[in-house]
Amino acid sequence: MKKLLILLLLAIQPVLAKPATDTITTWKLYKDAKIILEGNELEKPKSVTIKKSDRFKELKLTIYSDTPGSNVRRKLLFKLNGKLIATSVRILKESRDAFAISKEELLRYIGSNINKTFTIEYTDDTGSKGTVIAKIIVTDK
Repeated sequence: MKKLLILLLLAIQPVLAKPATDTITTWKLYKDAKIILEGNELEKPKSVTIKKSDRFKELKLTIYSDTPGSNVRRKLLFKLNGKLIATSVRILKESRDAFAISKEELLRYIGSNINKTFTIEYTDDTGSKGTVIAKIIVTDK
């Protein structure tokens, strides 16, 4: 009887086990079609400098995670010295779609805070707690 119980427990163990995921969320930031920054949730946030005079139409952020979905609500929070300066919200058709911000929108967020370091934090409605993806500095020159 004892052997039968042990065999039964060994047989159902794979059914009861919950596999852990080891997926790391990664991202890429593009200035039009050029990658200007790459990172992931395990790395310290990287910095990128953008010249106000640079010719580009938009910044695009692509997020790669194991959370597929449609009509995903994403937010980018722009912070200066820990204080929220601006929030950009998009509802994307697919979770793999890029989050785009026009150059004009970016400059509106920065305002008169040229040459200061902003933190860009990402969050979405899939349970993301808010991840710092980059530090961005917009310069005059």
